[in-house]
Amino acid sequence: MPSSVAELISTPADYLKGRLRPKAKVLLVNPPVQEKRYHWLRWNQPLELLRLSTWLKQQIRSADIRLFDFMFPDEKGDVPRHKVKETWAGPQADALWHFGRPFEEFDHYLDDVVKRGCVPNVIVLTSLTSYWHSAIEKLLLRICNVLGPMHRTQTTIALYGAYRAIEPEHAEGQRSADIAFTVSVDMRGCAPDFRLYLEQWNRAPLYFGLDIDSEDVARQLYDVQFWMEPEKRTTFVFVCDEAHLYLPVREDADAVEKQALYSFERIAKEGRKYGVSLLVVSQRPSDVSRTILSQCNNFLILRLTNDQDQNVVRRLMPDSLAGVLDDLPLLDTGEALLLGDAILLPARIKLKFPTIEPLSQTRNFWQEWGEKAPDSAAVAAAVETLRRQSRTAGTLG
Repeated sequence: MPSSVAELISTPADYLKGRLRPKAKVLLVNPPVQEKRYHWLRWNQPLELLRLSTWLKQQIRSADIRLFDFMFPDEKGDVPRHKVKETWAGPQADALWHFGRPFEEFDHYLDDVVKRGCVPNVIVLTSLTSYWHSAIEKLLLRICNVLGPMHRTQTTIALYGAYRAIEPEHAEGQRSADIAFTVSVDMRGCAPDFRLYLEQWNRAPLYFGLDIDSEDVARQLYDVQFWMEPEKRTTFVFVCDEAHLYLPVREDADAVEKQALYSFERIAKEGRKYGVSLLVVSQRPSDVSRTILSQCNNFLILRLTNDQDQNVVRRLMPDSLAGVLDDLPLLDTGEALLLGDAILLPARIKLKFPTIEPLSQTRNFWQEWGEKAPDSAAVAAAVETLRRQSRTAGTLG
C-alpha cells in the first residue's frame, strides 16, 4: 500500500492486529549508520524490535517473524564498516563511514526471501534520530527496488523506534515508507526474542554492552543455553555493574527485585555448566545477594573501609586468609587483592591505569564554585547534543 508520504499512526497495536492475519510474514530491520565515527553500538541494539517480535508472536497466530540486523557484530564483537564513497570526494568532503553490513548483503537476503514466496506483509525499520536517517532513506529505496512494482503493493513499510516519535514531521516526509508509528507498542512483559538470532545467525549477538532492564531477559538467555545442543553453545557473561541496586540481599528485596534475584541466583548456581556466568561489580558487597556472592570463584577486591562490607568479604573467605584481608582499608588507588581459582596464592596487585582515564574523579567543588560561572551556551549546546544523540557537529535534517 505505497503512498506519497508516510501516514502517521498513533495506535500501532490496533494497526498491526488489524493489518496482520494468522501466518503473517513480518521482517524486522535494524538499519546501518553512516557517520564520521561510531562508538555507540549499544544505542543501535535492536532490543525494541526483539520485544516487538515477542509481542507479535503473542498477538498473531503462527506469525513468521524474521530479523535482518545490519549492526550484528562479527565473532570478535566488531561491526563491519566501509567508506561512503560519494562523501569522500573533494577537499571539503564531509567523509562518512557506513557502519554495519553492506546494503548489497541485505539486497541478496530480501531477494532470496521474495523468490521463495515469503514476501513480507510488513517490513518494520527502526531508527534513533533523523541525524542518522540518510542510511535509512537509501535503504527504503533499495527495499522498493528489490520488491518491484508487483510485490511492493503487498508490503507495508513502517518506521518504528524513537525517531518517528521525537520527529514525526520528518518521519511523515519519507516518501518510500507507508506509515510511521508515533508511539511504541505497549510491550510490558515482553522479553526480547533472542531466538531470532539463533534461528537465523546460529549464534547469539556479541554486544559491547547489552542493556537489560528485565529479569526475563536473563531468564530467557539462560533457557536458550539450557536447551541448546552442548557443542553449539556460545559462552557468555552477564556483567552486573552496580549489582547492589538490583540484586540486593533477599530480605531487603521488593517483589520485582525478588523475581530478578530468582533468575540471577539460578544462573550463579547452575549457569557455568551451560556456558553462562556472572561478573558481579559493586561498591557495597554488604548489600548484594549472599547466594550470588557465595557462588563466586574469584574475587578482585579494591579498598573497602566500611566494616559491614569487610565482614561480608571475610565470611566468604576461609579462615586462613583472614590476615590477608586486614589490608583492605589500607589499599591505595589502583591496588587490589586477587583471590580465588584464577591464581595459585592470594596476591596484592597494582592495576594499570587506562590509557584514557574515566572522568570519575571527585570534582573540586570549593575551587570551581569560586572560579567558574555557569555557561549558558554550554548548557544549550549540551541540550542540542542530547537531542541529536551525537557529539559530532551537525544539525537535524
